Formats: sequence, structure tokens, C-alpha cells
Amino acid sequence: MRHYLDIETRRLPTLTTGSIKRLEFSYVTNLGAFVGRWIPILGIIIIATDVSTIAYKATNKYNTIARGNDKLW
Repeated sequence: MRHYLDIETRRLPTLTTGSIKRLEFSYVTNLGAFVGRWIPILGIIIIATDVSTIAYKATNKYNTIARGNDKLW
């Protein structure tokens, strides 16, 4: 099992330019750097998914309650 966690021989892609907009990747052998740089990106994706799901469900629920011209679509 320890062989699979041996990161010294593996290179992991990570964003190191300081900007997500440029999307320039480099490789690191430090597992901590890899995880520390990808967690915030995953958090942004999860938050964006949550916000869009909440907005979609709230709009649909409102439209089932509203009558006539009060509906959003």
C-alpha cells in the first residue's frame, strides 16, 4: 500500500501561475502542494453547482405556485 502513496516517482499536474484564467499547468511531486492547490478549485465548482441548483429549483417552485402573468417563464 505504501508503494501507491510514494509520490517521489510521480508527477502530479497543478496550477502554479497564480491564475485560474491562464490555465497554465506544471507538475509537482509534493502531494501537499497538489492537494492544496486543487481543493479551492473543487470548492468553486461545488459552490457554482449548488447555486445553480438552488436557483433552478426555487424558480420552478415559484412557477408552480404563481398564477398567470406572475410566473417567471
